[in-house]
Amino acid sequence: MKQYRWDGHCHTEFCPHGKGDSTALMIEQAIRLGFTKLSLTEHAPLPTGLIEDKALFDELALTKKQLPEYLEKGRALKHTYRNKIELLVGLEVDYIPGYEDYLLDFYGEWGDQIEDSLLSVHFIGTKDNPLMIDYSPDHFRQTVLAQYGDLTSAHRAYWDTVMASVTLPFGEHKPNRLGHLGLISKFAQIFPPPTFGQGYFEPLVGQIKAQGYALDYNVAGFSNKTCGQAYMPTSLMRLAQAAKVPIVYGSDAHSIKAIGLHYEPYQELGHA
Repeated sequence: MKQYRWDGHCHTEFCPHGKGDSTALMIEQAIRLGFTKLSLTEHAPLPTGLIEDKALFDELALTKKQLPEYLEKGRALKHTYRNKIELLVGLEVDYIPGYEDYLLDFYGEWGDQIEDSLLSVHFIGTKDNPLMIDYSPDHFRQTVLAQYGDLTSAHRAYWDTVMASVTLPFGEHKPNRLGHLGLISKFAQIFPPPTFGQGYFEPLVGQIKAQGYALDYNVAGFSNKTCGQAYMPTSLMRLAQAAKVPIVYGSDAHSIKAIGLHYEPYQELGHA
């Protein structure tokens, strides 16, 4: 019997900050590596005017005009590879403080066309001052640390934002998993994150369980020289495991070579 392997977080040729590799070739690589299920989770369109830097904004996600083309391409690939791998056509969507109505309206309009989705936090702060947490170390220093003053305050603001995302009252359609919890530690080798014990995460894990979310065990941090770890604090992960919250491997691949990377640490969790 073929071993069940699912990569629940994969980007595509549509990603403006990816390598531009063919989505079909990425799927074929997943098949070669023995994956039996793959979720395409391209970055969903962001609210117009989110940030003033248009060049940066254009790097972040699909445009609204591209979304139908992406979904159509994904459905075509799903049909093409239907006998080789289970392909889910989905999105990675952003919870951004102050833009809750935008996100709820998005799911109201597109939710019935999304087969799988991740709810992620890339921005903290306020609607008038959204702060991107994962662009570059210098950007992090000049924006996030400048706003919050110290790492502990910045990390607390991040986890408060994650909690707000988890408790957002979606309607008929909602995301399935929370993406890369702990992304704020992307630059951990430069800005060592504070240590929070299990008690700190108990309310969050309780809400994750209550709201029926699974978690994305995102391994992209292992390949990032400024990080060197998965995007999930160990204390949070242990609580989630004890609560039997599903944890899904996510390569967060933006290229062919990233497909299937660092699967072994996920296997060691006992979920594979």
